[in-house]
Amino acid sequence: MHRLRIKNLDLKKEMLFLEGNVSFNSTNDKNTDVKENSFNFAPKAGLFVSDKFAVGVQLGIGTDKTKAGSTVTLSKTICSSEHLVVYYFLELGRDLKRIQKLV
Repeated sequence: MHRLRIKNLDLKKEMLFLEGNVSFNSTNDKNTDVKENSFNFAPKAGLFVSDKFAVGVQLGIGTDKTKAGSTVTLSKTICSSEHLVVYYFLELGRDLKRIQKLV
């Protein structure tokens, strides 16, 4: 995954970073009388170990609910995508940096 950031952030060793994703999905199939809802949250936090490398951890938290007729199924997932992340930051010119996820 590649992201572009503004250079004036002035990334330095021992800075912390936080980011993440939030998603919600809902479907309702009238032909089969099945309704599905899901919500997911995947926060990331890390620390710069040098001016160009950062390491961190990502967690995954989510819920899924399915209703088929009169039957309701609810599942909750915590830490389903727990893993280490490593980023390398490369200057692309005067104003931009590219973030490359290594792990």
